[in-house]
Amino acid sequence: QVPVRSPGRRLLDRLPLKSGRGGSGLRRHPWPFSGGGRERGGGGSDGMAEVVSPDGRPLARGAYSPGSQILTRLWTFDGRAIDPGLLRERFTAARTLREALGSRETTGWRALNSEGDLCPGVLMDVYGDTAVLELLTEGTEKWRAALEDGVREIFAPAHLIVRESGSRRDA
Repeated sequence: QVPVRSPGRRLLDRLPLKSGRGGSGLRRHPWPFSGGGRERGGGGSDGMAEVVSPDGRPLARGAYSPGSQILTRLWTFDGRAIDPGLLRERFTAARTLREALGSRETTGWRALNSEGDLCPGVLMDVYGDTAVLELLTEGTEKWRAALEDGVREIFAPAHLIVRESGSRRDA
């Protein structure tokens, strides 16, 4: 599962934007850059962050990668938590789209395409009965168990390989 926050312990990192930098969040740009933020609050140890406007209004939530120029890859813009239900919804939408577009004879295809499927920092390719899930950010690496569970439930691959490249890329 996506890590659960315990009462009194704030894991979700709050990323306040600098004055004049809230426009991209209001336009739902999925990548707030590190230079756009002020001081941070919270632990961020669950791989999640909430981007807030300069006046403190919540704008979005996403996968937090403190070592990257892109501090967070935004998943929601409506205050919704990133949880197993959201993962299932996004994966189901991606699968439905691929089934509508693809030929039943195709044995290799991209099942999840990061921002294109509203799953920033997550790619998945299918080769026959094997799925390769790639976690492209440090934040999504912390959600690995929940992402694997969602992939197994929605795509049901016979074999699942998970690659974690986010932490190495961010360093």
